[in-house]
Amino acid sequence: MKVLIIEDEAGVASFVSRALSESGFEPSVELTGWNGVRRLRAESFDLVILDLMLPEIGGLEILQTMRLEGDTTPVLLLTAKSNTEDRVDGLDAGADDYLVKPFDVAELIARVRVLLRRGTRTILRYGDLTLDRSSRTADRNGRRIYLSSTETALLEFLMANPHKPLSKGAVLEAVWNDPYASNPNVVEVYISHLRSKTELKDEPRLIHTVRGKGYMLSSEEP
Repeated sequence: MKVLIIEDEAGVASFVSRALSESGFEPSVELTGWNGVRRLRAESFDLVILDLMLPEIGGLEILQTMRLEGDTTPVLLLTAKSNTEDRVDGLDAGADDYLVKPFDVAELIARVRVLLRRGTRTILRYGDLTLDRSSRTADRNGRRIYLSSTETALLEFLMANPHKPLSKGAVLEAVWNDPYASNPNVVEVYISHLRSKTELKDEPRLIHTVRGKGYMLSSEEP
C-alpha cells in the first residue's frame, strides 16, 4: 500500500515514514504543499497523511483541491490544533480521519489500517438507501443525495449498525474520534442534516431517536 506523507517538519516526516515502512507500507514524503499537490497529480496513492500547517499552501486547501478534482484517496490529517472547530472543518473539507500532534505511533498505524480497510468497502445498503463512501453520495428511491465528509462518516456508522441504538458518545468516538472533548450537540446537528437529506415528506423515517439511548437506523419505529 502506497502512502504519501505531506509534512514540512522533516523530523516528523521521517518518523512517520519509518513507522509506516516497518509496518509493511510503502511511504513517500513531500516537505512542501505544492510538491505534495504535484505528486498527487502525477501518481496514485492508497492513502495520504497530510499536515494542516504547511508552507506555500495549507493542508486544508490541498484537501479541498483534491476533492474538487475528484481525488477520493483517503486522507488522514495531522494537526497541532486540538479544538473541535478545526477538526470539524477538516472533516467537512473531505478528510477521512485526523490525528492530533503529538501522537503515538501505534495509534497512527492503527488509524492507517482502518482507513485502508474502509477503502475496500465503499458501498453500503440498507433498504432503499445506498451509500457510496468513495463519492460521498447516497441514493434513496433513485434520488441522488450529496453529503459532506462528516455526514458520510455518520451515515456509514448508522448503516453499519442497523437496529442498534447508538449513544452520542459512541457516535462522537466513531465519527469525530473524540467521545469526550467534542460538544455532544454537534451530533444532533448532523443527525438533523442527514434527516433533511435522506427523508423527504413522503418517505418513511429511517433515522430514529431512541429516548435515553441515542439514534438508530431502522425501517420500523423503535
